Amino acid sequence: MSKRVRKSRLSDHGFSERADDGERLRVMFVTRKYPTVNTPHSNVFTHRAIKALSSKIEIEVMDLCPWKRGQPFISHRDYDGVHVISVACPTVPWLQTPRINLLIQIYFGMYLARSYLRNVDIVHGAAFYPAGLIAAQWARMARKPCTTHAIGSDVNFLPRKILDSMFFRLPWHLDGIACESEEMMKKVTGLFPGSQNARVIYRGVDTNKFSPRSVKSNDSIPPSHLSFLFLGGFHSWDENHLSYNVKGGPVMLEAWRQIEGKIAPDTLVIGGPRTDIYRPQLEEWRLSLSRSDSVSFLAAIPPDAVPAVIRESDVVVIPSLFEGLPNLAKEAQACGKPVLGTDAGGIPEAVLHGKTGLIVPRGDVDALASGFLWFHTHRNVIGTMGLQARNHMLREFSWNQFSMNMLDFFHTAIEIHDPTLDLSRAADL
Repeated sequence: MSKRVRKSRLSDHGFSERADDGERLRVMFVTRKYPTVNTPHSNVFTHRAIKALSSKIEIEVMDLCPWKRGQPFISHRDYDGVHVISVACPTVPWLQTPRINLLIQIYFGMYLARSYLRNVDIVHGAAFYPAGLIAAQWARMARKPCTTHAIGSDVNFLPRKILDSMFFRLPWHLDGIACESEEMMKKVTGLFPGSQNARVIYRGVDTNKFSPRSVKSNDSIPPSHLSFLFLGGFHSWDENHLSYNVKGGPVMLEAWRQIEGKIAPDTLVIGGPRTDIYRPQLEEWRLSLSRSDSVSFLAAIPPDAVPAVIRESDVVVIPSLFEGLPNLAKEAQACGKPVLGTDAGGIPEAVLHGKTGLIVPRGDVDALASGFLWFHTHRNVIGTMGLQARNHMLREFSWNQFSMNMLDFFHTAIEIHDPTLDLSRAADL
């Protein structure tokens, strides 16, 4: 049995010995709400991770969705070059019974997916919960190895009632847990003490798609004014709501109010989820500023347009209070932009304080305001920080690095899998 790995790196025993067998590993990814043409934002980062891995492994995406009258239980579609199998399970919407619906997805979904499970080497939950739990039960009944990926909200917001429920008493028998940050791994291994093959594997960024502007990237001439960009959105305007301030939007608004008069003519661009819904409240806040023209708002941004939006900025602001490791921190740096971020989750792991950005304490309005002021007075180093950020992403967070680390992770999971831990009455597939 291998010992827990703190951070994934290719080993001589791992990937190099397996690379010459000529066979591609077959991995079933269990997901929920995979993107569609009509919902391109839905789990877009899971899709990008799968795209990164598709050059290394054979992927079967099993996307769980609610069944609707007249809809087939199994259907197939292609999305952006990825073949997706939709597994439609009945639900009981008239009752507040998410646990019953989860059991339906486990057992009825297993019945629908059983023929596909025969042909894969390993089952992988694209998120820790609930996809990881469903994947683990399918793999257990099919006598297959199973892994999952702990990303952020799938662990950070697990309700106490779920942690105390029957689901965490079910035998998960995970053969590997990939974690998006060191902090995320501490949380996950606290839930699963003694986990083997638990390691930090940063989901990479497409450094070809997210890249600096080809001609004027990292200019040595400081910009005449700075454009700060915030894409975290506002998940709730209710201070008592669980999602209020998760991405640090209210903290950022107060910090900007403190310093907007001191950093003229710098500007702030605000976008992200639900910005359009809370536009009246945001407009009221903007009009209360001494420089109301210092703030502008973005309409909904298609995923493919995000790189261009980042390139138009000078500094990307990520004031989150809770995170796994925000993809925006990687995307901004890949585009050659420094980040003003907090110490939440894996942000300090991706952003090198003083080199590729600044890290301030989460939830600290004064500290965030000081961060804005620092960039205002040090605009001459922004080009250098952006170049260092780009190089940092190329070295540590590229798609190629991510895909090789995941391939080694999957092979290790297969090696350590103990089939005697599977149900003795496992389904006869």
